[in-house]
Amino acid sequence: MLRSQVGSFFQKESLSRGSFFRFFSSAAAASCVNSQVLPINPNTTRVEKSEPYTRKQFLLRQLVAIVLRTLDSRFLSGISFEGSVNCYGLPRSLKLFAVVIESFSSRKLNRQIQCLIGSMVDYCEIAGPNLFNLICELVTQLKGTMSLLHAYTAIIRYFVELGLFEDALLTYLEAKKVGLERKVSNFLLKALVDKEQFRYARGLFYDMMMWGPAPNVYTYSIMMDLYTSGDRLYLKEANEMLSEMRTKGIQPNAVTYSSYIHGLCCSGKVESAWEFLKVLCVKGMPCNTYCFNGVIHGFCKAGQLTEASSVFDEMKRQKGCEPDLHSYSILIDGLSKQGEFSKAYCLISDMANKDIMPSRITYSSVLYGLCKIGEFTTALKLFRELDLIGIGQDKIVYGILINGFCQIGDLKSASDLFEEMTAHNFVPDVYHYTSIIHGFCKIGYLEEALGQFDLMLGQGVLPNVVTCTVLIEGFCRKGLFEEAFSFLGRMRDFSVYPNLFTYNIIISSLCGVGEMDGVWGLFGDLIKRGHLPDVVLYSRIIDRSVKDLDMDEAFSLYDMMLEERIQPNKFTYSSLINGVCRKGAVSIALELFDEMRSEGVVPDRKVYTSLIAVFCRAKNLKGALQLVREMERRGVLPDAFVYTSLINGFSKILMMDVADKLMAEMQKLGFQPSVVTYTAVILGYHKSGMSKRASEMYRAMLNAGILPDFKASMLFDTSGREKKR
Repeated sequence: MLRSQVGSFFQKESLSRGSFFRFFSSAAAASCVNSQVLPINPNTTRVEKSEPYTRKQFLLRQLVAIVLRTLDSRFLSGISFEGSVNCYGLPRSLKLFAVVIESFSSRKLNRQIQCLIGSMVDYCEIAGPNLFNLICELVTQLKGTMSLLHAYTAIIRYFVELGLFEDALLTYLEAKKVGLERKVSNFLLKALVDKEQFRYARGLFYDMMMWGPAPNVYTYSIMMDLYTSGDRLYLKEANEMLSEMRTKGIQPNAVTYSSYIHGLCCSGKVESAWEFLKVLCVKGMPCNTYCFNGVIHGFCKAGQLTEASSVFDEMKRQKGCEPDLHSYSILIDGLSKQGEFSKAYCLISDMANKDIMPSRITYSSVLYGLCKIGEFTTALKLFRELDLIGIGQDKIVYGILINGFCQIGDLKSASDLFEEMTAHNFVPDVYHYTSIIHGFCKIGYLEEALGQFDLMLGQGVLPNVVTCTVLIEGFCRKGLFEEAFSFLGRMRDFSVYPNLFTYNIIISSLCGVGEMDGVWGLFGDLIKRGHLPDVVLYSRIIDRSVKDLDMDEAFSLYDMMLEERIQPNKFTYSSLINGVCRKGAVSIALELFDEMRSEGVVPDRKVYTSLIAVFCRAKNLKGALQLVREMERRGVLPDAFVYTSLINGFSKILMMDVADKLMAEMQKLGFQPSVVTYTAVILGYHKSGMSKRASEMYRAMLNAGILPDFKASMLFDTSGREKKR
């Protein structure tokens, strides 16, 4: 049961008082007042020019009088409890604050009351006996205008707004002594969940379960949101939560179920989410559009558009859960990304029939999809039509088209749209500049890219890590590694720091040219800066080590990957298997091959080719043929290299009938035999004593326009006649 998980940390003694505390100024209290408050900077001596009053002109009592007469909360920042105590002492200050709070209470100005109580919190510095005794005295002065519970609630809200959750929890524990309302517990719980205070949220929830106030459906829904959102999902706890609610007779509402469905979809269990939702519909359980939208989004994200459309159709049949703008936009986005534009346009027409106005975001999805498949004429036409249908363009829509043109190297169209955007008073941001810079770098126009970068800085737009990474990639493509390293150091001038992708770009480029000293320097730097190398980075360096015939280094990196629990991918295994095959280490190659398959990594053609070649060299032709058949079962067709390896292997053991069939099969598939293929067959026939057949193959090679190598030319002359020894 969930209640058995209650931790001892939530006991009052375990909350270290003051560990979360920071001193507040009276300005902190003023910041909690609503937008009507005109904050007064304590370092200045006057308010806005339109307001003739200054702090130096008024004593505290006069400020209080103005607030009471006008209820103008702009003067609250001038009323500090600490300042009042310094001027008049504690008893008189309490009376002054009680008078103001009573006046605000009659007008239900709760926000302003919270601000004044916040000033008292500042005076006491932390949640503890001094504060609680002071608040008790204040409530006594108020003579029933405010209860002690309401005062504690104001303090909890104040601490929550400042992010001081430990002090809020201490106040919560104190408030429980006078009988806490559940809505306050739920408020604090939701604040902890929203701020991702996982440990405190769970502690508060279990405290409510054990000691009250008892959780209601809203409480459980808040906890369901905690378990099913964020980077880490807790589906086991979410399932237990639903069971706990059923045991206690608390009916989950649509919000509870939508959060649970969202968690299933985010964890990749979209099918389970859909089955769960269908059960809800059949049983008449509460569900809403968010439940359906979550499943539609999950299927679209997985590229399962048929299933997404089925959910959408079911949604139409459910009363009270008809598709809304968001539903249509999700499905249109999924269809557009898959190039299903006719279906996307049908949905837009359906929206019009249902009096649902497509948003700019809806059309942006279609524009993005059109650009992705290169349909720029259609994209531009739709872009221009946005004005006619009353939606118009914004800089996001411009950005989609600008980036699309940059991706295909059409910098002229991209620049024209960029100028048009600025002419319509849309201010370009870092995204627009980065698209242009990337476009120039892709076509090798590095100087123009740097010119755009300088223009961006001149306009006061600072680069982000993507901008800088794009330029570093541009330098690397030109082989300008010194400039790339220089710019890498310059990034910090813009308060931009390289990420893992930045390091991947420059390390991969250095690996490409064999500059391993630079690679190891950057590898150490990225670890020092707190980045963990990923499978792409490890695999790239392993591949370079294999090409340098440094298998010890390659396997050292491989072991490091496994220690860091980084799962090798197809590229990792392919490089290692290729390396050990070149060394003739068949047993190690097979061990890696078996490990690869057991980890669920599907071998590619390169892996099969390396293994087949080493099997053929070892004259294990049976094993080689088995690998060929496995390739074919997996839908990986053998290439010319595979056929040449097999033909060479069978020719060496003088099984010329098999070699001949393989060569015929090779040519039937459209692969042209190379000089290596012909030479293997010629030598095989010659060793078998079939000189005539060897001569025929020699002439076939000449007729194919392939010059013989040294071995074949030693056997036959240019006309194909066998040379006499």
